[in-house]
Amino acid sequence: MIRFASLLLPVLLLAAACQPLTNLPLKGLEQDQAQLDSLLQEIQLLITDKSCGSDGQCAFIAYGQKACGGPVGYLVYSSSQVDVNQLTALVNQYTSLQEDMNEEYGLISDCSAPVEPAPGCVSGNCE
Repeated sequence: MIRFASLLLPVLLLAAACQPLTNLPLKGLEQDQAQLDSLLQEIQLLITDKSCGSDGQCAFIAYGQKACGGPVGYLVYSSSQVDVNQLTALVNQYTSLQEDMNEEYGLISDCSAPVEPAPGCVSGNCE
């Protein structure tokens, strides 16, 4: 009986010291989500100035990738105030990361399709 107890104690201590395997992917998910959030902040900062002189300067871009397909949403911007190539590169990076996360972590979404905006220049700003 003493021999069994002396073997059981180290096993229990070792088991208590180990993290469950189910927590391991969460850390990766949290890191990827932080990167995704950071990219979105960078994109939003890039399109902050939405000033325009005409409707033709107002545009939109789809961003993100829902788990069941399609964009998460659309961002309206002023093409006269934004480096469109930089914006497109950041949005593509964001969308690609989100698509990878959906696949890697088995994420789900609501599968609704966001409505494409019809941006226009209203009181000097793209809306």
